[in-house]
Amino acid sequence: MTMTLPTTFGQRVAKYAPSSRFSSVIVTAVLLVVVFGIGAGRYRNFAAPQNIANLFIDNAFLIVLAVGMTFVILTGGIDLSVGSILALSTMIAASMARDGWSPVIIIITVLLAGSGIGLLSGLVIHYFQIQPFIVTLAAMFLAVGSATSSA
Repeated sequence: MTMTLPTTFGQRVAKYAPSSRFSSVIVTAVLLVVVFGIGAGRYRNFAAPQNIANLFIDNAFLIVLAVGMTFVILTGGIDLSVGSILALSTMIAASMARDGWSPVIIIITVLLAGSGIGLLSGLVIHYFQIQPFIVTLAAMFLAVGSATSSA
């Protein structure tokens, strides 16, 4: 005859607890819900569907950049220059729009400038065998300096 010991409350809870590898995602989701709840409680129309849609519409470029950087990180790469190239692209677009250029020309110019810097970084990494961290750090400084001088 075997006797089973009663399980403690902690052992029963641990059986249903999520894996520790999901803890950061769970904490992020809980913080999102808490902050959203505070905002909805303090400000009228904070949780309105149009307001939530506006958040996604106004920040669509950040979503695209985040997805792109996710692919870079998942493949084991690194690119420190993304934010700076975004700032440079914004400055190029703003100065061209101020001078009355066509939106189509502005879009093409910004895409070529950003892609050109990325292509140059990739070529330096590939042909000169320099670490991507160093090359993208240099590209970041180049883009910040260019964006600052064009302001």
